[in-house]
Amino acid sequence: AKKIARTDSEGSLTAILDAKERLLTDLDGEGAVAVVYHAEGDVLTDADEEYAEYLALAEERLALAKVDRARIDERWALAKAALTELRAMHADGREILCCRMPGFASSMAAHEGLHRTAYSVTFADRTLVIATFAESLLGRAFAAMLERVEEGSKSWQLPEDLSLSFTDRRVATELPEYKTEHGVFEGSYYCGDENYEFCVSGTNLAEYEAYLDELFAMGFTAYDENTVADCRFGTYLAPDTMAGEIAVFVSHFPGRARTQVVYGPRAYLPSTEQASVPENPIPTTFTQPYRMGVYAGNMGNIVRGAPGMSYVAQLADGSYIVIDGGPADCEVVPKVKKKGVWIDQPETQTKDAEYLYQLLCEHAPNGEKPRIAAWFITHPHSDHMALANQFLVAYEGKVEIELAAFNFPDFDTVYCRNERPMNHKGHAAPFRQRVSELYGAKSCVIHTGQRMYFPGCEIEVLYTQEDYYPTSFSWGNHMSCAFRMRFGEKTVMILGDCEKVNCQQMSDSYGKALKSDILQLSHHGFNGACLDVNRLVDPDVCLWACDGYRFSTDARASGTVDGYVFNRYLQDKSIKKREHYFCDYTTTLKV
Repeated sequence: AKKIARTDSEGSLTAILDAKERLLTDLDGEGAVAVVYHAEGDVLTDADEEYAEYLALAEERLALAKVDRARIDERWALAKAALTELRAMHADGREILCCRMPGFASSMAAHEGLHRTAYSVTFADRTLVIATFAESLLGRAFAAMLERVEEGSKSWQLPEDLSLSFTDRRVATELPEYKTEHGVFEGSYYCGDENYEFCVSGTNLAEYEAYLDELFAMGFTAYDENTVADCRFGTYLAPDTMAGEIAVFVSHFPGRARTQVVYGPRAYLPSTEQASVPENPIPTTFTQPYRMGVYAGNMGNIVRGAPGMSYVAQLADGSYIVIDGGPADCEVVPKVKKKGVWIDQPETQTKDAEYLYQLLCEHAPNGEKPRIAAWFITHPHSDHMALANQFLVAYEGKVEIELAAFNFPDFDTVYCRNERPMNHKGHAAPFRQRVSELYGAKSCVIHTGQRMYFPGCEIEVLYTQEDYYPTSFSWGNHMSCAFRMRFGEKTVMILGDCEKVNCQQMSDSYGKALKSDILQLSHHGFNGACLDVNRLVDPDVCLWACDGYRFSTDARASGTVDGYVFNRYLQDKSIKKREHYFCDYTTTLKV
C-alpha cells in the first residue's frame, strides 16, 4: 500500500484509477472495495427515465460549445455503471466515495463548507469518504490515507474512525460563490505559483457578469479588462482590507459556455500603459534564426529528432523579445539541398547558443550590450528551452534580461499521462532560477486575455495551460502557451506546440479574430494544429520550426497522409500563395 502511495501521490485521479486493481488487492485480497468517482454528480443520476432530460439539458446549456453526442453518451454510460456498481455494494457498506456523490449523505456532508483547496478523508461503518473539489488533491488524499493503513493478521486494514484533512491556505481569501442555474462546477485545480483555478461549464454571459458584480461588491477593483472576439477577460485586485494581496483573473468563453477563475497572491503584473517609442525608432523585425540541427537524443536521427523552436523580435528601442530558444547544442548536422540532392551542410558556425548571442550583438544599436526586454517560454520541453538554460549560464554579464514570461503547471502535483512532469521541472526550475539570480529579471506568469506592451509591440495572450482544465494532460505540448504579437499593422501568431485540442479550443473561442499575417505553425508543422485554426489565421507567411529537409521528406508536413489536411491547406496555391520559411537558414521579416 505504501508503495502505491509513493507511486501515485504525484498523480491525479487518472493515476489513482489506473492503480485501482493494485489498490484493491493490497487493501482486501478479494477486491471487495469499490473505488468510484463521479465527476458530474449534480447532474447525472442512475435513473434511466432521467437520461433524456439530462441529455436535453446538456445539449441546451452547451449548444455553443459544439457538444459531441457520443461523448455525452459515453460519460452517461460510465457514470451510470459506476453508480450501479456502488449501489449494489452499498448494502454491505463497502465503498470508497470520491468527490461529491449525490444520494449518499456521508459524501454530501463531507463537502459541506469544504474549502476549494482542501480535502478530507473519513472512515466509518466500512465506508471511506474522500472529499475534495480538486482532482489535483486526490493523489495527496489517497497517499495520506494509505500511509495510515495498518498490517493486520491476514490483510491490510484502516484504523477505525480514521479522519484526515488538509487545506492549502496559501490563498488567504474566499471568493464569492459562482451562481449558475444549469452550469456544472468542474472542480478546482492547483495550477502552480500559488494560483488556484475553478471553472464552470454550461454557464452564460449574464451569470459571468453577476459574478463580477459580486467581486466588486466585495471591494475588488479592475486592474485591466480585455475582449477578444466575444470572449471577456479581466484582472481584479482585492481591497486592502483583505488579508494579503490577492489577484483574480476571470475569463468567459461564450463559444465554450465556460467561465474560469484563477486566483492567488498578487505577483508581477504587466503594465496597462502603452510602452513609449523613441523619437528615432529602430525598424521592428521578426527573425527565425538558423540553427545547426535538431535534438535527436539517443536516436541520432535528424529525421526523427525534435526540431526545436527559436524566434527573436527586435523592438523599436533596439531591445529584443526572445521566444523559447531551441534544444541545447548537439552534434546533429542539418542537410542542405545542392543541385537537387540533400547533403550534410558544411559547418558555418559553432554552436546555436553562440549564434543566438552573435545575432543579438550584431543588431544591438550602437554596439551596446544586447538587452532582452522579455524571454517567453511556450512550454517546458527540452527542444524549446534547453538552449535557454545553456545561454543563461554562458552569457551571464554579456546580456541584460528584464523579464521572463511563462505559465508552467505545478510539476510536483500535475499528472501527465505520457510524460514525466519532473522531467519538465528539470528544464523549468533552472530557467526560473538563473534568469532571476544571474540576471535580476522579473518573472511574469501570463494568463489568457492579458496584454503586454513593449516599444512598438503589443502581445496578447490567447492560451495557457490553465485553459485545458479539467482535462488531464496527455503530453507536455498540451501545456503550451499561445499569443499574438502586434507590430503596428503587422501581426505574428505564436502557437508554440499547441496540439489539435488546444487549437480547436482557440478556434471555437475566437473565430475570425485569430486572423494574422505571419503564423508560427503549431508543433513545428507536424503533429498539432487543426484545419479551423489554420483557416482562421489565414497567414501570408508561414514559419516552420523545422529544417527544409524534414519539410520535404515528412509526409505530415506536406499533408499528404491522413489526418494532416491542415498542413496541405496552407500549401494549396489554389487557395492562396503563401511564403514558407525554415530554420536551416536565418529569415528576418520586417514587421
